[in-house]
Amino acid sequence: MHQKTIKPILETLLEEGRKEEAGLVFNIHRTLTQFQGYGANEKASSDVESCFSEDFEIPEQGLIVVDFFVTRNLPAIVKVCERRGMDLGRIRVCVPKAILAAQLMQISEEKGAELIVACSKLREDQFVVEDVNHNADISVENNVAIWFSPRTMPITPRLHAGTESATIDNYCGWFRAKVANVVSGGRLYANLAYSEKWQSLGVEVTGERRSLTKLLGMSRSVADQIAKLLVSELNFRQLGKEEFAPADVDPKIDHDKLAKELHVVRK
Repeated sequence: MHQKTIKPILETLLEEGRKEEAGLVFNIHRTLTQFQGYGANEKASSDVESCFSEDFEIPEQGLIVVDFFVTRNLPAIVKVCERRGMDLGRIRVCVPKAILAAQLMQISEEKGAELIVACSKLREDQFVVEDVNHNADISVENNVAIWFSPRTMPITPRLHAGTESATIDNYCGWFRAKVANVVSGGRLYANLAYSEKWQSLGVEVTGERRSLTKLLGMSRSVADQIAKLLVSELNFRQLGKEEFAPADVDPKIDHDKLAKELHVVRK
């Protein structure tokens, strides 16, 4: 029922030219309807260990920026940073206010207890919770050692333009500015799921795992050009798989699109 109800709402917002608001409503929708990976009470993503494990160094200077999945991943990130002897004061939790509200509306007693413990170890000013439409609208000052942002960028309506070439320009310009303050040895972890072909921003109903209403995201060419920009122009080196299928990692995931792992380190 919820999937059918949200479709005309998203379509109307797009018809009115309010694509950024449509993006926010969509992210609230997939949090509340518990798209696989977006549920407030799910266990921490395997991406946490992939990014923060002792297999990879974390520079001694710079912020540790954590995007979007506060209730799901923050407790695990705090624990692994403690285990590694990191200064927890370096963490910055970035999430739109409405998304965090949706997560907290859904949170269970058990998950809530985990989150309270994690939050008690951080200062209030470490939470960059702003009244914006997307994580792409949030920026942090100071140098960055880790930008941990799996799943947040593939559907970014503000950057999704009327043509594929313009969309590439928008995304590459955004990434260029985003990584400008990443320190030498600093890393990005920002998986980019994509469709094979570019489409203008619209609404789709998929039935790969279950019937879901979604906004369209980036194409393969957009993801390829972001990765090329980082490696060829911005002095990053690829650490992760160049390409992987999320369905091969988690059979319960709600899509089987290929993705760029985009785990890169600045030389």
